Amino acid sequence: MANKTIMIVEDDVLHMKLFNDVLESRGYQTLRTTDADRTVPLARQHHPDLIIMDIQFPFISGLELLKRLKDENDLEDIPVIAVTVLAVDWDEDEYLILWVRRLPGQVYRHFDFPQHRRRFFRSESP
Repeated sequence: MANKTIMIVEDDVLHMKLFNDVLESRGYQTLRTTDADRTVPLARQHHPDLIIMDIQFPFISGLELLKRLKDENDLEDIPVIAVTVLAVDWDEDEYLILWVRRLPGQVYRHFDFPQHRRRFFRSESP
C-alpha cells in the first residue's frame, strides 16, 4: 500500500477508534480529530488523501463543515466521505447536491470502503 493518509473527523470516541483501527489494520496512516473546528487547519497542514467525516457535531453542521473544506482552494481536491449513524435530521438531498456539484461520480448512499477504495486510491489493488 502506498502510504495513504486518511483524516478521521469524528466526535464520538468509540466511532473514532473503530474507524482508526480498521484503517490502520489495512495499512493506512490516520490523522484524527474530535473537534470539527480543527478540521480545516489540520487538513491544510497535512493534506490527507481522503477525509472520513461525521456529519453531526455539537456546534456545526456537517454540511457547513463540508462546505468549508470544499471552499478552500488547496483542499477542494480531497475526497470526503461523510458518515452518520444517526441520520435523524440530516438533509441527504443537500449533501448529494453539494457532492454532485463538487465531486461528480463520488456519491455513495451505502459505502463499503474496501470495495470502493480503488475509486479514491487508483493505484491500489483489491
